[in-house]
This record gives sequence, C-alpha cells and structure tokens, in this order.
Amino acid sequence: MQLDKKQRNIYMTTAIIAIGLVFMIITGYYITSGVSGGSSAEMAIDKSIDDCYKEKNLDK
Repeated sequence: MQLDKKQRNIYMTTAIIAIGLVFMIITGYYITSGVSGGSSAEMAIDKSIDDCYKEKNLDK
C-alpha cells in the first residue's frame, strides 16, 4: 500500500507522539516510585549525617 507524503507525515507524527507519551509515563512512574522508597545508599548517607549531627550536638 502506497501512502502519499501528507498521509505518511500524519502517521509519523502520531507515532512519535505516542512513543513520547509512553516514555513519559514510564519515566514518571520510575521517578515517583524512586522518590518514596529511596535507595539504600541515600539512606546510609542520611544516617551518617544524622549521626554526625547528634555527635556534635547540632540537632535541634
């Protein structure tokens, strides 16, 4: 099936928009799920900073 140039551009634009939306949904899901959980490295750094504050009596 041969498509004319205008029809082909419409299909390409639709495909690019659909791929972009899927990409945004997937990355948004991973970003929001990562924020709530936090990585173990981040939690370890936070704990060491908190311990340092307590050791120097800087906590309020």
